[in-house]
Amino acid sequence: RADALAKAKVQARLAELNSVIVLDPAQELAAGEALAEQADQLPDPASAPGGDLAPAALAEITRRLVESGDDGSGYAKVAGDVVREEIEAEVRRFAGVLADDQLESYRAHLEEKHARWLLLSP
Repeated sequence: RADALAKAKVQARLAELNSVIVLDPAQELAAGEALAEQADQLPDPASAPGGDLAPAALAEITRRLVESGDDGSGYAKVAGDVVREEIEAEVRRFAGVLADDQLESYRAHLEEKHARWLLLSP
C-alpha cells in the first residue's frame, strides 16, 4: 500500500508538470527519479485538490501560529509565507532537470494555482 501511494504521488506530480510544460523523455525520467526520492514529502493527490492547502502545509501554519503566540489574526501572512516556501522548494526540486524557462513556467503555474493564498498575504 505504501509503495502504491508513493507511486501515485509521483505520477500525479509528473502529470501536473506535463500539463504545464512538455517534458522530453529524459526530463520525465529525471523528474520522476527526483520525485521518487522525496515521495514521502509529496501530498496525497486526493488530499488537496485544486489550490487547497495540503495537510502538511496546514500543520506548518498552525505550528508557526502557536509558536509565535498569534491569535489567528496573522493567518493570511503565515499561510502566504508557507505557500511561497513550498513553491520555492518545488521549483528547486527540478533545478538541473528543467531548463530555466521551464522552471519559470512551472513557478508561474504554482503561483496561479495558489493565488488565493498569495493574494491574501500582506
